[in-house]
Amino acid sequence: MIKFPFIMKAYINSKRVIGLIMEPTISRTVVLKICLIGSYGTGKTSLRVSYMGNRHNRNYLPTVGTDFSVKEIVLDSKKFQLLIWDVSGETRFESIRSLYFQGVYGVLLVFDQTRRESFEDLDQWIHDIEISTQTQGVPVVVLGNKSDLILSDLDKKVSKEEIEAYISGLNDRYEGKFEVKYIETSALSGDNVDEAFKQLIREIMEWLPKRKRI
Repeated sequence: MIKFPFIMKAYINSKRVIGLIMEPTISRTVVLKICLIGSYGTGKTSLRVSYMGNRHNRNYLPTVGTDFSVKEIVLDSKKFQLLIWDVSGETRFESIRSLYFQGVYGVLLVFDQTRRESFEDLDQWIHDIEISTQTQGVPVVVLGNKSDLILSDLDKKVSKEEIEAYISGLNDRYEGKFEVKYIETSALSGDNVDEAFKQLIREIMEWLPKRKRI
């Protein structure tokens, strides 16, 4: 009989798993639920697909509700099992997003560098995470995706100064809890995709011991 390193209680809706609560047991594997969040069309699914080692698909299909992947990695001499939730950015799923955020340990917050409105939506996603978790926020890495489309400064719809100011504001907001990092990524070329996930895992591992003291 297979013995799992953790027990998962699943909420099921229309035969889809929409939330996981994990009860960790003694194990050498660290199990982390993380979410990819951000407005529709920012490349969240492509980032997840790229991270899983699959080829980027140029034919974009919106995520319906959520999608899910599991990946095992070794980082900093620790073994991790990542439960990666790809949450739809479409507004019609806004009312059920809180279900997907249950039990999350960290998020990759994605915007499209060529679409300013996706950057302006970031605060709403931060708000959704804060009200959906009992920890008033979880570690965040902000990703400026589609760097492969930036051929000159004219292609950028959000300035470097605006991004730096936004990240600085988040770090003031979460001072003493965790540090928010910014990484530019390309799901098409794979640039910084692995690094984004690694950075989030490290931020989570630094945050976990502090969580009970906050």
